[in-house]
This record gives sequence, structure tokens and C-alpha cells, in this order.
Amino acid sequence: MKTIVCPVGASLFYNYTQKEVAAAFERVNKDGDYINLGDRLKKFNTQDAKRFENTGKEAYNDIYHAIERFWLKDIQQTAPNKWEIKKHNALNESASAEVYSLVNIIQYYSKQENNFTLHLICPDSLLSRLAVDMLQMHLESEAVQVYLKRTYSAQLKVCFDAKVDCIKDLNVYKGASIFRDATMKLLTRMTEIEKIYPKKDLVLNTTGGYKVLLPYLTVIGAHFKIKTCYIFENGRELLFPLETFSFLR
Repeated sequence: MKTIVCPVGASLFYNYTQKEVAAAFERVNKDGDYINLGDRLKKFNTQDAKRFENTGKEAYNDIYHAIERFWLKDIQQTAPNKWEIKKHNALNESASAEVYSLVNIIQYYSKQENNFTLHLICPDSLLSRLAVDMLQMHLESEAVQVYLKRTYSAQLKVCFDAKVDCIKDLNVYKGASIFRDATMKLLTRMTEIEKIYPKKDLVLNTTGGYKVLLPYLTVIGAHFKIKTCYIFENGRELLFPLETFSFLR
């Protein structure tokens, strides 16, 4: 079983708010099913993850409805900046950086492995916390499990424990000093995760989450000698930077 450890950012929401996505809905229904979340999401940019626990998911029903109904499924990217409504499509593989890289990692290993675990790490951000909840629910749904089995001959389990996998103060809006200190909490959690799963089966996916995390995660991967990957630009090819330099192997 391969275990993919992946931080989660807010691309799930920002990808949805692209004007090309709204245009895809307008082409099939001028009255539109598309729900504009732009202004709503801006209010949450700087808020931390504890707000989710304090208010409960019911406070964000409109966001859940838009993302679950119109973005995580029934739409497909057909070319750069081009989207088409595709009913009965169980998984929008380009919904977010986390989903896009996940399916490419599964495809990469599919000839040698059929069972995958996705372990999510959440920065201290309300949008990231919402994204984690939505991704976990959708990826564990029966429709997506059937889709992954049919498309990649794969089974997927999603793991997330808010008490330990949500990294306090790991939020770029709290300033560089606080963020830097919070990376030590990330290291502590990665130390625990590295002991949970067999090291040979661990893959650290650095594609998701804040981009500023990329160097920290790469160093953590090198420290624990965990296979670390990043998806190449807008393509489907995976890069394994630690394997490029022999002194890091």
C-alpha cells in the first residue's frame, strides 16, 4: 500500500472561481447553475482553521453546495483554460492541485500498487480546513471509489485527524516569524507520520498547500529519506527532486 502525504491549500476554491469555469456553465444554461463564491471566499482568506470547529460546517452550506455539486464532479477540463460540463463524471481530476497530483501519483504507481492511502495535512487556514473536509468526503464517496477502480484499478482511503493533522499557526497571514515557528510543528507531525507507515511506501506530495511550504517539505523529505514528488508545471509528469542528486538518496 502506498501512502501519499499531502498538505492542502485553497486551490479547490480558487480554481472554481476562474472566469472560464463560469463560462462553461453559461454555455449550457444561461440562467446558470454556477454560484459565484468570489466575495464570500475573500472574507475567509485570513481566518484560521479553528473557526471551522467553532462554527460548524453548516455555516458554509452555500460553499459546500457549490463545490460538491458543481465542481468536484460533472465538469471536466478539456484544454488549458477550457472547461466543459460533463454529467456523470464522478471526479473532476483538475479540481485542485491536491486532486490533480493525487490521480497522477496513483497512475504512476498503478502498475505495481492498487491500494493507496491519502494522508492530508491542513495548514491553520479556514479555507484549507474546508477543502480538507470536502476532499475527504468526496474522495471516499462510492462514486469516486468506483471511478478510481475503473480508471486506475485503484482503491483509496483518506486519513485526517483534525486534532493532530491541522498544524497550528501554519498560516501565511500570521507573518513570517509565526509561520517559521509553525514549521517546527509540521516537522513534529511528519516525525509521527513517518513512524506510522512503512518508509518504503511513503510518498510526500509537495504539490498541494502553500507554495512557501515547498522548500520546508523538501528538506523534511530529505531528512527522513522519504520519496518526495512534485508535479511538473501544468503537465502530468512527476518530478522526484531528491532522486536527482545522488548525495540526497
